Order: sequence, then C-alpha cells, then structure tokens
Amino acid sequence: MRKLRHPGAVMGLFALGLEATGVASGAYVYGDFPLKILGVPLCIPVMWVLVMALAYVMRTEHGPLVGVLSAYSLDLVLEPIAYYTGIWTWLEPYSLQVYWGSTVANALVWLGMCCVGIKLWELNDTFSANKHSFSLCRVKDHFHMGCQCRECLELAVEFREPDI
Repeated sequence: MRKLRHPGAVMGLFALGLEATGVASGAYVYGDFPLKILGVPLCIPVMWVLVMALAYVMRTEHGPLVGVLSAYSLDLVLEPIAYYTGIWTWLEPYSLQVYWGSTVANALVWLGMCCVGIKLWELNDTFSANKHSFSLCRVKDHFHMGCQCRECLELAVEFREPDI
C-alpha cells in the first residue's frame, strides 16, 4: 500500500470540510474566535489532527477499541465546557440530543473520525518510524517519543532486564 506523506494535512482538510458542513447546515455555530475559515475556527481542524493522533497512539499501545474510545472521551469533556462558555452552540439537532446539547450524530462522527485518523496514520506509518517518531518508547518510564535515537538506545541498555 502507498505511504501517505502528510496525514496531518489530509486530516486537517477533511476535518475542516466536515466542520464547515456542520456549520453550513445550521446544526451548530462556533462562538467568537479571531480566525475562522468557512465559519470554523482554525484551531478546530488542528484539534482534530491531535485527537486522531491520540486515537492512533492509544490504538498502538492498547488496541483499536481503546484508541477510538479514549479519543472520543475528549468530546465528553469538551461538550459541557462548550455549553457553558459558548465555544460552540448546537442549533438544529438533526438527531436526538443526548449530552449537553450534543447529538447522537455527533457521537457517531467522533467515533468515525477517530477510526479515519487511525487509518490515515497507519498509511503514513510516521508513528512507527525510527528516529524521533511518535511511538511510545518502551524503555522503562521513558516517554521520549522515539525508539532508535542514541538516548533511547543508551537507556535501553541501562534499563534492560537481566537475562535469566
């Protein structure tokens, strides 16, 4: 399969399109943000890229279900904050509203986006690349975000389990 060169850019554009569709349909509106594109604050597609990266990292460590659900759990934190601060407001629910104005469709979109993010990062394989990648280092409690750099290799020798 061909390697995806810039998964973050693809995810960001996909997220911008998805969010712009939600705004244009009248499902929700974003509050006051200094920079919006098509009614979507610039920080929202960036947030989606980070959420999808989290889903991939968690999937790598704990499996796909944990990856998707851990990333989706962010929405469970964000919805009440948005409700009270006006970061976004649900206007026209096209499906059942279930959580702080958020809809069932929103939950499905979050779960779907996390699955898409996992697939896009898999196509890129950035997280499992060698030097200074985003994979979790398995050396003791070291979270260097890399595995083959000199520091990690030295730590691996230092913390290696004794042969039994």
